[in-house]
Amino acid sequence: MSDLLQKLLSFDNTVIECTKCGWQARPLDGELSSHFHKSKGKWASQCKECVNKKKRAKAMTDRIMALQHYSKSDIPFCGCCGTTEISWLCFNHINGDGAKHRKELGEGGDRILRFFKKNGYIDGINVLCHNCNASRSTRSECPHEIQRRIKVAIHNA
Repeated sequence: MSDLLQKLLSFDNTVIECTKCGWQARPLDGELSSHFHKSKGKWASQCKECVNKKKRAKAMTDRIMALQHYSKSDIPFCGCCGTTEISWLCFNHINGDGAKHRKELGEGGDRILRFFKKNGYIDGINVLCHNCNASRSTRSECPHEIQRRIKVAIHNA
């Protein structure tokens, strides 16, 4: 038997179909590895796109739960300016040791979420929007804090 014929006969020509979206591929199509991944030596039952959607949804759920916990509210908000736009909110290490913490955990935004969930939401974290968080790291305080001090001073004068 020729090597080419042996290779062709050794390929599994069954159709792999994603259980979520129904996308189909065959090993001989050459598209299988770009759309499906192997898990424990077998082709996965869901395509990479569906698996990634599921992972993103899980990460967003974990993120919202952590934001709710650290905001102490069902609707997460910035502890400085009060914004509730989820995509603007981030976790602030109150002691300023966030860079050290990220270095210990390694790269990847969802690592901190897994850490929070696994360790029971540690102390020393609050929720800020990216603007307030950046202002506190580059200056000693956020412009909102300065505005509040001025209002109090005017009110007390």
